[in-house]
Amino acid sequence: MNKLNGYETIQVIKKIWPEMKTIIISKYDNEYVISTLLGASANSYLSNECTVATLTYAIDHVINHGYYHTEKVSRLVFQKANNKSVLQDIPKRELDYLFQLYNTDYGDKQIASIMGVSHRTVENYHKGLSNKLKISTRLGLVRYAINNGLIYLSAAYLSKSDILEKTG
Repeated sequence: MNKLNGYETIQVIKKIWPEMKTIIISKYDNEYVISTLLGASANSYLSNECTVATLTYAIDHVINHGYYHTEKVSRLVFQKANNKSVLQDIPKRELDYLFQLYNTDYGDKQIASIMGVSHRTVENYHKGLSNKLKISTRLGLVRYAINNGLIYLSAAYLSKSDILEKTG
């Protein structure tokens, strides 16, 4: 059974129900995760430590205004606009490789097949990530991704079949 993370879930929801408002509640609160989720058309991002009052206000604000950002999210968005992150230098396909590396126990040849690229291209993704992040091992790359909220250690993924079944 294929599982979806928050980003993939928003993409599926927005494809099926483009006008649906979405509020993400997550324990991951780093720049990359927040900007990725907001970039996927989430209408709001909240920490899982937010108060009931904040959640209630966010729901109301999203319904009436289409979005809601906490001060922390606004600060991160502002900082991102003014600062260059190391992640900005990493091409999307290299990040896709990193997600595949985490989500499977496949080798580079199998990942290449999944991604629809050559084995050499996948090797180049690995080298590119290793050089940019100064991390040489697969395990080190996965640890970096987990520690920076690029990939999630959570059993709370929705399965693609669950979503499709409900939209049926």
